[in-house]
Amino acid sequence: MANPVDSVHVISSLDDPHFAFFMHHSDHHGSISITLKLTSNNYSAWSKSFYLALSIRNKLGFIDGAIPQPLVTDKLYMTWMRCNNLIVAWILECLTPSIASIVFYMNNATQIRKTLKRRFSLPDKVKICNLQHTLNGIA
Repeated sequence: MANPVDSVHVISSLDDPHFAFFMHHSDHHGSISITLKLTSNNYSAWSKSFYLALSIRNKLGFIDGAIPQPLVTDKLYMTWMRCNNLIVAWILECLTPSIASIVFYMNNATQIRKTLKRRFSLPDKVKICNLQHTLNGIA
């Protein structure tokens, strides 16, 4: 049998803005304000903007894996799903249609982030080469 004190603690935590599962009444699928859409060549700037937006809402743990999906039997499962689904919607709104089609059927925000990073972030060697090329043009 569930401990009533635990249930009260979870419910009161959901009202705490410092709790990662907290959702403000203004949080909805269109509430994230990132004007920069991810393209094939702006992953670094896009991810910085998106990380800032999630950090403000205390939701980074949903995309960096720090808040993993709980078991279906866990009392926070539905709350986790609600937060995860909102973040997935935010991600999809910040992508160009062609990139959104790549991750559209993925359900987990962490998986989507990993997929986008793997496909669109430049390896350090490529970044260094591009910077050297730019610097050579300046000199």
